Amino acid sequence: MTTAAAAVPAPEVPPTATAAPPAVPPAVPAAPAAAATPAPVATPPAAATPPPATPPAAEPVSKDGTPPAAPKAPAKYALVVSAKGQAHVSARDLQRLEDIARAADWSNEDAQQALDEHLAIIEAQAAEFRAALVADRDYGGDKLADTDRLARLAIDRIRPVGHPRRDAFLATLNRGGAVDNIEIASALADLGRQMAEDRPVGGSGGGGSIPRDPAEVLYGKPADPPTP
Repeated sequence: MTTAAAAVPAPEVPPTATAAPPAVPPAVPAAPAAAATPAPVATPPAAATPPPATPPAAEPVSKDGTPPAAPKAPAKYALVVSAKGQAHVSARDLQRLEDIARAADWSNEDAQQALDEHLAIIEAQAAEFRAALVADRDYGGDKLADTDRLARLAIDRIRPVGHPRRDAFLATLNRGGAVDNIEIASALADLGRQMAEDRPVGGSGGGGSIPRDPAEVLYGKPADPPTP
């Protein structure tokens, strides 16, 4: 039998050294991408701010903190003048009293009381004038009736009926009893006496004085001659 020759092992070939690839430097990490800037958001227009409301005016209070009392003056005063007192006050007097009353915040009752007191004072004064005239020895007493007659004569002569100023003149004399003031009553009586002594030219006695103008009697001078 044939014997197979023993296998001779192949000589080991040392491995060929393989050149190592050049070292690759480590990759530099890329910078992170910048974050995208968001677009600005439009700010809505601010709503118009209404002006601050004016606070209501504080109600006045008195020193002790309580609210003041309501006004007492009425919208229109209704004042009553007695028949006797109407000779002593005029519509103008009443209006003045109302103005004073409203400025002082008087009630109608307050104003009426003030009017009544005023009239009482005037009526008392008129009574004093009359009493002094009656007691006067030259124009009062038993001469009082003649004084009144002569005074009316003078009034009717200088302010006859129909004269545009007669009513105002009489109202002035009666107001406050002025017609009974001894100085006014005596002056009117003397004027009336001088007028009564005048006589028309001619007459039963033949002669006679020439009637004088009231201006001459009052002021001691003749009246101005009429303008041609």
